[in-house]
Amino acid sequence: MKIYIEKVEPGAVYEDHIYNFWITAKLSTGLKIKIFDLEPFDLSNFALKEVECLIVAGFIEKVNTLYDIQEPIISGRYFPKYLLTGSWNKIESSFYERLFDFVETKDGIILINDSAAKKWNFQEGEDINFSVIRFDLIGVNI
Repeated sequence: MKIYIEKVEPGAVYEDHIYNFWITAKLSTGLKIKIFDLEPFDLSNFALKEVECLIVAGFIEKVNTLYDIQEPIISGRYFPKYLLTGSWNKIESSFYERLFDFVETKDGIILINDSAAKKWNFQEGEDINFSVIRFDLIGVNI
């Protein structure tokens, strides 16, 4: 998924060491999201640029109608078992060659944990809407 990075802010800082970052990003459809960069990949030098990345939607809640007030709302088609391999030049090592469920959206692929899919009883090929408490950055091509 390509994101446009609007800004990158330090998260946890201790004795002048930055342990993680928060990224404010815009997707191709114009949706703005905040992404937690735990690794950290530190994309500070990519502010105001477009970057290809892998993100996981964490702590999701199924939304039955688009009139629910929770944001951001992600809409797309659910599929199980996306294997993280390929040409990612930076990826969290604990996620490489791991299976994820995913949602194909107008913006690209968003990964979700299979436990969330089971909790909400998502079916393969189903069009779904869900709100996201936190997005996590797990890979980038820069």
